[in-house]
Amino acid sequence: MKSRYFFIALLLCLCANAEAEWFLRGSHNAWVALQMNSAGAGTNTMQLNGVVFGSAGSIKFDRFGDWKENYGVGGLNGSNIPVAAGTWNIKFFTDTKNWNISPAVPVDIPYHIRGTFNAWAEGTLMIRIGATDNYERCINFTGGDSNGGPRFKIDPNGNWGDAIPAADFVVLPGWVRVAFNSTSKIINVQQNMAPNCGEPNNSSSQASSNLSSSGQASSNLSSSLQASSDPAASSQASSDLSASSIGASSLAASSVAASSLGASSLGSSASSAPTSIYHLRGTFNAWAEGTFMLPLGGDLYERCVNFTGGDSNGGPRFKIDPNGNWGDAIPAADFVVSSGWVRINFNSSSKAITVQQNLAANCGQTGSSSLGSSSSSTASNIYHLRGTFNAWAEGTFMLPLGGDNYERCVNFTGGDSNGGPRFKIDPNGNWGDAIPAADFPVSIGWVRITFNSGTKAINVQQNLTPNCGGQPGSSSQGSSLGSSSSSIASSIYHLRGTFNAWAEGTFMLPLGGDLYERCVNFTGGDANGGPRFKIDPNGGWMDAVPAADFVVSQGWVKINFNSSSKAITVQQNLAPNCGQPGGSSSLGSSSPGSSSLGSSSSSAQVTSYHLRGTFNSWAEGTLMSEIGTTNTYEQCVNFINGDSKGGPRFKIDPNGGWVDALPQQDFNVSPGWVKISFNAATKVITAQENLPTNCGSQVFHLRGTHNGWAEGDLFASVDNIQPLWTICRNFGPAGANNPRFKVDPSGGWGPDAFPAADVLTSGWTSILIDGVKVVTLTKDMLPNCGAP
Repeated sequence: MKSRYFFIALLLCLCANAEAEWFLRGSHNAWVALQMNSAGAGTNTMQLNGVVFGSAGSIKFDRFGDWKENYGVGGLNGSNIPVAAGTWNIKFFTDTKNWNISPAVPVDIPYHIRGTFNAWAEGTLMIRIGATDNYERCINFTGGDSNGGPRFKIDPNGNWGDAIPAADFVVLPGWVRVAFNSTSKIINVQQNMAPNCGEPNNSSSQASSNLSSSGQASSNLSSSLQASSDPAASSQASSDLSASSIGASSLAASSVAASSLGASSLGSSASSAPTSIYHLRGTFNAWAEGTFMLPLGGDLYERCVNFTGGDSNGGPRFKIDPNGNWGDAIPAADFVVSSGWVRINFNSSSKAITVQQNLAANCGQTGSSSLGSSSSSTASNIYHLRGTFNAWAEGTFMLPLGGDNYERCVNFTGGDSNGGPRFKIDPNGNWGDAIPAADFPVSIGWVRITFNSGTKAINVQQNLTPNCGGQPGSSSQGSSLGSSSSSIASSIYHLRGTFNAWAEGTFMLPLGGDLYERCVNFTGGDANGGPRFKIDPNGGWMDAVPAADFVVSQGWVKINFNSSSKAITVQQNLAPNCGQPGGSSSLGSSSPGSSSLGSSSSSAQVTSYHLRGTFNSWAEGTLMSEIGTTNTYEQCVNFINGDSKGGPRFKIDPNGGWVDALPQQDFNVSPGWVKISFNAATKVITAQENLPTNCGSQVFHLRGTHNGWAEGDLFASVDNIQPLWTICRNFGPAGANNPRFKVDPSGGWGPDAFPAADVLTSGWTSILIDGVKVVTLTKDMLPNCGAP
């Protein structure tokens, strides 16, 4: 009996020890023995959760923590088990000696990178790499500050209380990729990089990964899986992983590009960068960013490209780059195509790429097409205006007027070595179908160009005043635009007069229903008379009201307009910015809707901040978007270059008349994407430069009756985890006007505008979206949606 009890006790002891004494060792912690935890009595499972690998490495399971009995690939005293970069939950099964490695999902905390590049300001967020706890950001450090050279910190909560590291992290001037692990707090940098942290030789070829792209473990893993203090550890993992339950799914995302970080933490796992912006990069554009895949709806994207040849590294080929930094370009190897016109289709969910090759010019059908005519409808709303005014570059888009009509106002300062001022319209940016066949010559000076995408007809108005204002000597202009434009533009009312040289772009601000308002400072008249104006519903002078110019006094004037009755009323002799009247009012107590003009007029005024600079030829109309209900406004702009008077720069114009533009001297910025912030109370302007495309965030336009269905009224991001966007706007009272809206993710009324039917609303409305559909709609709220 004693022998029997002893044997049972021995078994119980062995069973307990089987689960109590197991250790995990690996390259992530210099092979230190870390005791594992039991997953529960009787489970024969030991585990450790949240194990961080800043770069690809390997592990083994150690029975007693002394290497006498350890398990890996091949069983007892086997070779190292490869583990990809990331954060993992690791289990070891003590009965079978197999294991499981599954991704852990850490909490997504916004990590601000703050340094000399952005004057140590908040708001430049590190970009999370997939579901790992690795983050990265590409930054251009142009110099230091009064306290020292280029350097930075990472600030988890934006309050400096726990910024990392304790001492500033010093880097060299130039492009730097910063990688950060939120668990280990380790920071790694790659310095001396090409612009946007791209490849220095413009080649898309990435270093091969440590694991094969097929999702199976490679039979020849990199020697970076180094042996450690484990005397049995192998510098090469075995090709036989049959004992492991890792499987293809946990290895497929481990493709890692070689870099100065060794096996980089910037692997090919999905980035949190905006997934609806896909750059097509290849030999056709010297592997540059900026050629976007065009959305077809859902997860489908398309682009038509003419491959004229290869480069020094091989023949015609391309990749699709979701975030513009090469970290997760698809596919792993360059996609090889034939020379000529190629239609490229991409599914953003499955990552599948298909091509149609040997097509006619502009991908006209030479045979069957899986897309039919849908491809042309997608590309028909992107028309590049290219000419001597912009060195024939892409990126100056024709502006939609509604229907098939487009327009652009351009200043031609001269010609080039091939002739005088001239232009073409390029539908897809590849010159294959530019219109007309011969360059369209124009005179030097301001020219309004109109284009009908159906008939391909081009009309111009030349010898115009700056910004295509009225013809010299008269406020009246003939129009080359058909009547179809008014159907879209009927709720966009341009205020044109002596205060702005009769130019388009100073919009009447909607008050709700049929009422509009604008506050303007008339400093004088022109050669044809004193201060005066007209209201132009569609910008082509076809139906401007009234028939005769409306004459006013010099000084600040509040103008009110009823779009149904066409009645115009004014309040004159007002204080700056149309503060309390300083003299008589032509409206008196009988002012229609006078109660809505009171203090509300000032709120309308402060929400209209025009961003004007070299990026838009200093024109009005690019409005800054209010962030929540604060005094802060923001806009993201791509500064391609400067103008004849200097480099890229801008001003903020509160009322569109240049009388109170800020700052007094132009605000200079670097070429590229810039996020501009403005505090209307303090007048402080800040700019974040060298940002990724669209400033690294998804853009959603709110387009509706409240703003004449125009682009530019942008949602504010409120949650980078889900993600979520919000906006609060006043749509005015319900009624015959039927206040309503849609959300337009890419602008231009592409196929991704949602929902299919306009959303009806009224009054102050809070809108919350998740990028796919309207999640929350709360209407008829208090002013500013209830915020102070």
